[in-house]
Amino acid sequence: MTAHLVVCGAGAGLAMIGHFPHRPPLWVPHALGLVAMVVAWLPAARPLGEPLALLALAALVAWQLCRVRTPAARWSGAVDTAAMAALIALAGVGGGTAAGGVHGAHHTGGEGTLPYAVAVLVVWLAVRHVTREGGPHDHRAGRDAVVPERPDRAGRALGALRFTGGLVMLSGMTAMLT
Repeated sequence: MTAHLVVCGAGAGLAMIGHFPHRPPLWVPHALGLVAMVVAWLPAARPLGEPLALLALAALVAWQLCRVRTPAARWSGAVDTAAMAALIALAGVGGGTAAGGVHGAHHTGGEGTLPYAVAVLVVWLAVRHVTREGGPHDHRAGRDAVVPERPDRAGRALGALRFTGGLVMLSGMTAMLT
């Protein structure tokens, strides 16, 4: 489990670096997401760790949708947070807890959830692809609709770091369910 937490921490770090240097307030969701994940999986936090983590992540999604000014950061952050919440909830399926599923001799809480966790990753990838320009695409919009300006080279590199960090963190969380 410690290795999984290190992988998740590295993913959160990459995602935070992707907001450097101009948007440090956007580091908060990645840091809080990592803390929520750790709390959900801590054996000492049973039985309240997982529900508290899920409530914190729900509040974080609401904050992201209401307060984050740039559409790309708002949508990608909300999708990342929702995927983390889904994976934490999957670990507690069947009345178990994330901590019980990971630390127990048998995966009592998360047994059989790997296909669903992989589905969360696939949906996350699809939604991130659709929202890559800052928000859901409206395919009904006319050809004269304003097309978002393509980010410069540095912006694309930072976006790639954010995406890679999210993928690493969510993959680490998925690995915890195996």
